[in-house]
Amino acid sequence: MDTKQSPQESLAQTLTGTTNEAEARDRFRTQHGVQLVSGDQVGESAQKLPAGLYGFSYTPFGGETPLFTNRPAMSYEVHTLKGGELHAICFADAETAVLIAANKETDYFEVFPEVVDKSDVPVSIPFSQMVGAKPLMRNKRNCLKVRLRGA
Repeated sequence: MDTKQSPQESLAQTLTGTTNEAEARDRFRTQHGVQLVSGDQVGESAQKLPAGLYGFSYTPFGGETPLFTNRPAMSYEVHTLKGGELHAICFADAETAVLIAANKETDYFEVFPEVVDKSDVPVSIPFSQMVGAKPLMRNKRNCLKVRLRGA
């Protein structure tokens, strides 16, 4: 596995159908240099954890994002990167993934915590770019409807 791919190369590879959900998660973990939370870090807010960790949460956007080691259905994977940046690993349709990769301001779009129908392209979304998130749509497999500000 080539771990030195740019996000655009990674997206291009994904859009051609050369990956699956588990491989995509592993690729993002390697690119972001993160390890699973453990010990007394479990249940702690991602906003308070040191860089280099990841975990799973039902709260991918907001003031507090507690991280856990188990990945229950419809939970989001969240990474704590160097410099304090938090990223949500989500799945989008191909058109939305291209918008996210462009790092420009967007209108509202939908992403999911796991592959759902045509939303099968893995994306890593910085919390700092998310604005105007709507409450999770529990009846729509925990869909997150959010806008992005430009980078």
